Amino acid sequence: MIGTYFKIAMRNLLRHKQHAILNILGLSTAMAACLVIFLVLRHETSYNKYLKDYKQLYHLTTIETSSDGQSVSSGTPFPAIDFLRKDFPQYQFGRTMVQTGNQITVRTAANNTTAAKFYESDPLYFLDSNMLSFLDLKYLVGSAADLRDPSTVAISRSHAEKYFGDYRQAIGRRLRINLYAADVQVGAVFEDIPHTSDFPMFMAGSFEFFKQQDGTGWPLDDWGALSSNHQVYAKIPDAASAAAFKKTLAKYYTRYDRNSTKPRLGSLRPASSIHFDEEVESNGDHVTRWSSIYTLAFVGLLILIMACINFVNLSTALSLTRNKEIGVRKVLGSSSQQVRWQML
Repeated sequence: MIGTYFKIAMRNLLRHKQHAILNILGLSTAMAACLVIFLVLRHETSYNKYLKDYKQLYHLTTIETSSDGQSVSSGTPFPAIDFLRKDFPQYQFGRTMVQTGNQITVRTAANNTTAAKFYESDPLYFLDSNMLSFLDLKYLVGSAADLRDPSTVAISRSHAEKYFGDYRQAIGRRLRINLYAADVQVGAVFEDIPHTSDFPMFMAGSFEFFKQQDGTGWPLDDWGALSSNHQVYAKIPDAASAAAFKKTLAKYYTRYDRNSTKPRLGSLRPASSIHFDEEVESNGDHVTRWSSIYTLAFVGLLILIMACINFVNLSTALSLTRNKEIGVRKVLGSSSQQVRWQML
């Protein structure tokens, strides 16, 4: 019976070629467009979800008030993290210093002379041990323990291959960070950061290295100084604790920063919102609005609905030409259900 259905369906497709082409082309185009839109939506909504502590990770931000209104910075005053760790021991805090636009000099293995120079647009991260664990790097060679030495760094697999040909040959080799005019040794290699990340680092170094090399150039003890390069993150076990901490954080800075002339408030945002937050700058290459996500999803749904309506209209119009076929089948004893299945 089913074989007969398919045989008759193929005959009808060949008999009504224009109708078949319009139906197949319309549905396939709509499905292809919806598939592309779905892939874009899945890509944009998967940012930072690769992190093991994705649901517990929060970014501390700073709200400043001026005559022009309020502005939100991704940075946190340098002294804040030491006081946060003392006042909120139940939470874990990590810090990072983000440097972009770095020139890296590769040293030769034989005599540490210059082998090649590269300009890197991706950020270089100087991290403390907590922040290193938050970012959940996948080490191919070495481990986080190898970064305890301030003069040791970890680099991504693609950059290790770019610098040394084989990432396995990178361990022990030396690089020069021209910004600091200082050499570092490669102690570990990690898998490339996923494209769906707002932490697109190519090199991870110790925060102590930053303090040793460039600490005097930054106001590390000044509550009034603020830079978006210096960022603090917290690992908080649940949303209720995060909400309570956010309320406390709002007026936390004023407890210690009594000399500031600018009213400054602390705030908190979950890692899940970083990619969609237009008010705060991101370390990633772009920020996506939720309104754009909803609009794109609506367009995809509309395309699919219109294609289905078009298919139904064409099929209904064609069914009027098949009255004779339906009549013959009914006379030969076909039930209404069998006729319905044949039409479908």
